[in-house]
Amino acid sequence: MRGFVARDPNNATATGGPHGWDALTHLCFSRYLRLDHERGGTLLAEFSGAGNLAGIRNLLQLGVNVASLYREGDPYFDIAKDSTALHVTAWRAWPAAVRELIARAAPVNALDAKGRTALSLAVKACVDSYWKDRRSPESVEALLRAGASVSGIEIPSGYDAVDELLRQYSGAV
Repeated sequence: MRGFVARDPNNATATGGPHGWDALTHLCFSRYLRLDHERGGTLLAEFSGAGNLAGIRNLLQLGVNVASLYREGDPYFDIAKDSTALHVTAWRAWPAAVRELIARAAPVNALDAKGRTALSLAVKACVDSYWKDRRSPESVEALLRAGASVSGIEIPSGYDAVDELLRQYSGAV
């Protein structure tokens, strides 16, 4: 990644490739570190880009907009058009990446083209995501702490720990 940007600093914010993505969106969908243990990829299985904190941090430090949109989406993985990196990492159940994007001022209540927030996708990831081994309320909690709205989120969701968090932050008993 550093070499890519070192060749031309504008690569950090330029769009391109077959999908017209910016560098942050490419990183969120890459398998770059999947088997590269020397680069810290030991836990970055399947879709390591969303778990690649060093890469995310590097791109954001280089000026990639944390709110940039994935314009065309990815229907196969139920990523709607106009999703942000926060939408993608919430749905893919990467809580460390969710926390990093929140810390970098990602808009927690942004809507994708299907009208979903990162919180609604984090809840959905806990109850019906393909990535069953990554189901955890951590992303839900991080988003709620960051001020994500519970509006439109149904309780019960089907995941007790998530329901408890949603009730706590919505004021419902």
